[in-house]
Amino acid sequence: EHSFERIGEELERWIQREEGASVILLTDEHPAYVRGLSRVGGLEPLKREGRFEHRRVSARQPRTRSNPLFAVNYLDREVRKDVANHVRETTRGARNVNDLMNRLAIYRVVHNYRKPYRLRPDQRDDRYHAEVAGLLREQIEQEVGESYYTKRRFFTHGLYLAEGWRTWTRMWGTPYGDGQVYFPQFILD
Repeated sequence: EHSFERIGEELERWIQREEGASVILLTDEHPAYVRGLSRVGGLEPLKREGRFEHRRVSARQPRTRSNPLFAVNYLDREVRKDVANHVRETTRGARNVNDLMNRLAIYRVVHNYRKPYRLRPDQRDDRYHAEVAGLLREQIEQEVGESYYTKRRFFTHGLYLAEGWRTWTRMWGTPYGDGQVYFPQFILD
């Protein structure tokens, strides 16, 4: 519920900032999503204006490409397959949430900007996932070229959404942890 409340707050800010923008949020039918979004008072006026809509899809529908939640189901499957902390085994849980979020951020970059869209030999497609989504390869190489792996990124040189900022500054709380484990000084340089 709290995560969806934060998502609703981000959506509200974005829709109000972008004139004429509208958003359709697709989720499954979990009741916590509705409860979290209902706490964001600014979404109601946006709903009445037709600038925000929350559509719910049954999780029992086949997880094929025609399912409106295909992108989410696909990413969930890929993360569970490729990132050890996300498999369905309790012995693989991460001990530190900040490290887990850093691994997930790196995985997201590799999957979207470096992994070929199709890997099967009979359907070879060397475009990256981001290219299929509409980004030009030149844009991808400019942002995530060789310098992405060799040049240090500083917090003051970028624009981050709330969740990215929390990951960059390692502010995710670890349950039953002793608070901040590590806060690198170079972030603020």
